[in-house]
Amino acid sequence: MAGFVGELFATMRKHRIYGTSQFTLIILSLLVYEGVTKQRHPALDFQQEAIKSDAFLRVAFGSGPLRGFGT
Repeated sequence: MAGFVGELFATMRKHRIYGTSQFTLIILSLLVYEGVTKQRHPALDFQQEAIKSDAFLRVAFGSGPLRGFGT
């Protein structure tokens, strides 16, 4: 995830796109959570578990229906 975030922010800088503080805080929170999860439970696939979680998707993308993510 860290590589993806680095590329995302590099692309944003290149095109002079500035994310809101809310967007940046959510991304930073996910990076911290992933890091803590890797330290405490190295065998856990954080991203796979996050995809399975309907609650995670609703927080990340809003409360409306999500096409292509199961229910």
